[in-house]
Amino acid sequence: MIKFFDFITYSNFFIAAGASSLYLLTQLKSQQDFSVTTPIFVFSVTACAYHLLHFLPWYTLHRGKLSQLDTYYNKYGAFNILFILLSIIVAVIHIPTMNGHHWFISLVCFTLVLLYGSIFSQRFSIRRIPYSKQFVIALTWTVFIVGYGPSNNYLDYVDIFLFVSLLCIPFDFKDISHDKEYGVKTIAMT
Repeated sequence: MIKFFDFITYSNFFIAAGASSLYLLTQLKSQQDFSVTTPIFVFSVTACAYHLLHFLPWYTLHRGKLSQLDTYYNKYGAFNILFILLSIIVAVIHIPTMNGHHWFISLVCFTLVLLYGSIFSQRFSIRRIPYSKQFVIALTWTVFIVGYGPSNNYLDYVDIFLFVSLLCIPFDFKDISHDKEYGVKTIAMT
């Protein structure tokens, strides 16, 4: 059972399913119509983003070191490649249904992911701003989940932002050693 939960956790299924579920909840709560492919797109893009955020810093900082993430990628490498390829295919299939608003939201979120993961520069990452990690994650999720849908209810933004911010706290406790290694100060460290 532990192997199953490790697999679900490190494969980002849990996080991607959470993002997709929050999208569905927001759309159903606001009684908005949406394409059935959109929650699948949200799932796929979230999974790809989290794999990107986990893999790139691991690759640049841990060449030669073996951590839990290294063990996971070594053990399930073929699955991850297949999962990421399927996620990319789903995203590409969804592209024709995107309008200008969807492209703008996607671009904003993609830029936040890149800035968060220090993809542009090894010296700068917005998650290294003290105590900002959970709020940057919450902002990205909120903009993508609520902004991608047709909802104009600003309480949905507040609702999702607060929910994801609070949800990040237990994960920050789990990631304390990882965050210390990367020089990230979180609320869990105070």
